[in-house]
Amino acid sequence: MTIFYNDAREPRQFNFPIEFFFEEEMPAKHSTPSTSTARLDLIQHDSSYEARVDLAVYKKDEIDLSIHDHKLTVKASKASKPADATTEKPRYLINERSAAATASRTWKLPEHITEDNIHAAFENGLLTLRYSRHAPESQPKKIAIN
Repeated sequence: MTIFYNDAREPRQFNFPIEFFFEEEMPAKHSTPSTSTARLDLIQHDSSYEARVDLAVYKKDEIDLSIHDHKLTVKASKASKPADATTEKPRYLINERSAAATASRTWKLPEHITEDNIHAAFENGLLTLRYSRHAPESQPKKIAIN
């Protein structure tokens, strides 16, 4: 038991669940999620947007990009590994870095963006996407009179 003091210097008890560290199995409330939200930075440049998505624990072939209804979705899925009886499974006390088998993030794109207007690169666990801020200027078209 740990005793903390508030501003009035009156002791109060803080019961930390220390038994968590000695139990054989982790409690259900500490189980790892199956899907997480990928961290995103969206940067506005003068003529373009740049999106940086942190996918550090995934490989390039595990990432899927899709556009639907002017929304871009980035989804990364880890391939499930077959259970190996000879390898001892680590007992994580905290597992935030590689906890989720799937990470995804969706955000709205400008109306003029199509899959042809997005340039993507993946390097060192960082997916970088660039697309134009402004619609391309179209030239006036001549209509022939018959």
